[in-house]
Formats: sequence, C-alpha cells, structure tokens
Amino acid sequence: MKTLITLFLLVSFSFCKAQEAKQVKTFLFNKQITSFGCNDRKVDNIDSADFIRTISVEKNNENLYDVTDYYLNKKVKSIASSTNNNAFPNYSGNVISYYKNGEKESEELYVKGQLLGNAIYFNQNGTIKKKAFYSVDDKKRSIEKIEELNDSFGKPYLDKEGSGTFNEVDGYGQVISGAYLNGLKVNEWKIINPKDNDTYYDEYDNGKYISGKTIDANGQTIKYDELEKLPEFNGGLPAFGSFLGRNLRYPPKARDNNTQGRVILSFVVDKEGKLVDIKILKGVAEDIDNEALRVMNLSPKWIPGTQRGKPIRISYTVPIVFQLQTNSPAREKHFGSYRN
Repeated sequence: MKTLITLFLLVSFSFCKAQEAKQVKTFLFNKQITSFGCNDRKVDNIDSADFIRTISVEKNNENLYDVTDYYLNKKVKSIASSTNNNAFPNYSGNVISYYKNGEKESEELYVKGQLLGNAIYFNQNGTIKKKAFYSVDDKKRSIEKIEELNDSFGKPYLDKEGSGTFNEVDGYGQVISGAYLNGLKVNEWKIINPKDNDTYYDEYDNGKYISGKTIDANGQTIKYDELEKLPEFNGGLPAFGSFLGRNLRYPPKARDNNTQGRVILSFVVDKEGKLVDIKILKGVAEDIDNEALRVMNLSPKWIPGTQRGKPIRISYTVPIVFQLQTNSPAREKHFGSYRN
C-alpha cells in the first residue's frame, strides 16, 4: 500500500509540474468497454486505473477549466476545456485526443457538453479514418453526417455522394455493418458484440435513430426506443427536489454562522437503481457536507440507466445547494439537480 501511495504522489507531482505548476485536481479513471465504445468510470486505486485526469482549479483566459488526461505512461491522452472542474467535465470547445503511441486520434468540437460541428478521426498510422459533421434532432439526439469514411489503409467505403455500405471490426472487436445514403445512416445496422455475445439491430431513417433490439446470449430479445437512457429519480427532477426539501435539515452551527454554499456529490446508480459509492467531490463545511451525505444515503432506488435496453451502472454528480432565505433566517432553501 505504501508503494502505491508513493507512486500516485509521484505521478501527481509529475503532472502538476508538466502543467507549468498550475494547481490541478487529479482523478483516476478506468475504461469500461461498451457497444458505444468506452465509458469512463472513476476509481480510487491506481492499480484499477487506465488513465489519469487533471483539471485546473482556476479558470483560463477563456473562462474555462483546462482538462488534460494522461495514460499511465505519462503520455497525453486528451486536451480539452470544461465549464466545470469536477471529475466529469462538461466539455466546451476543441477536444483533441491521442493514441498511446502519440499519434493524434481525433479532433472534436463541443458546445455546452454536446458534440457539434466538424470532427475528424485518424487511424493509428496517421491516415484519416472519418470526417463527420454532428448536429442534433428535435429530441436532442446526435445526428452524424459522414463526409469521409475510410479503412485503415485509406481506402474509402463510400462514394463521392457519401453513399455505400460499411462493414468493419472496430477497436473493441465488434463487427459493425450498415448502409449510408448521402452521408447519413439508413435502414438496419447490425453490431455483433463478441464480449457479451450480444447482437444489436438498430433502425435509422436519414441519420435519425428510430428503434432497436438486442438479442442476448440466451436468445432473449430486448426492444428499445433509445440507445441510451440516463438514471432518473422516480418522478424526475421535481420529485428529487421535493425529496431533498422533505429530508434535509440545516445544521444548527451552519445556520448560526450563516454558512451557505453548494455541495457536489458523486455516486453510482447500479443496475438495480441503488445509489452506491456516495462521496463528496466539493464541500462547504463539515456539518453541511455530512448532512448532504446523510440525505443522499436515504434516497430510494432510482430508475437505473440503460444501454440498448439493458440496465448498467452509471456514475453521476449531484449539486445540493444550502441557502438560507435572507428575509427569514428560520427557513431554509434546498435545491438539487443532477447531471451526467
């Protein structure tokens, strides 16, 4: 254990130094491979980590926080900016990612945490893998329009109009096949996931996702209308706010000292909807922080998040605001909201 702690301190020191002695927060993450690629899961032990994330404590000259991810070999994994500085960034502006060999992997543009505009992706040998333009539909779902799509040797899959068929094994061993028309996904797309022994069938119309189904290893069919659904407090945000209002108690010492502020907590909603690994990411004062933890531990089960109709574990952060009303110190105002 002492060796692990020493190693983590050395790594943290090296990253702080590399960022021109800027004060940063450091987080450890593990990659979770899914049918969508990878999800990042926060971990506490460097033995369980695949990469390290550093986020500046202070904002840069663009009024954003600098975010830099590093592989464990200290090579840069990605460079970005965020509107927040907790473990899960809300990206804004350009996000540039790199392979472990140092070659550029992608250049993307984010607006308020949403992938929008032009993006370019590269193979590890430096050839262009994909050029695309991202927008959102009326349900705020991402639409990808392909401008260029090539195999690892640079050979195009599509004609000059962006039409043709795609069939490839991705970096996670999944076999993906489907058709494009004028750069947009159409008709049925099929994905074979050998890791979970699942097969996915997704229907598209001019780039818009319509519906899908998963056939699992036991031959069971699971139908869904959304590829991904985030966890939700039963009754949504209003019900969550009501839950906080009923259960939060302003600590007497904090009330007397007029201590106010926002506590940011992190937790995982497991496959059954239970909240686990509840922690303070950013506190206000010990008694207020403990009250926020106490109440979140009282939370009933949430509606779990899903991917392709299957429940999954998803990490969440929740801000809870402790605010005394100025016109009546005897009353309190509690507000909670959640974000991915």
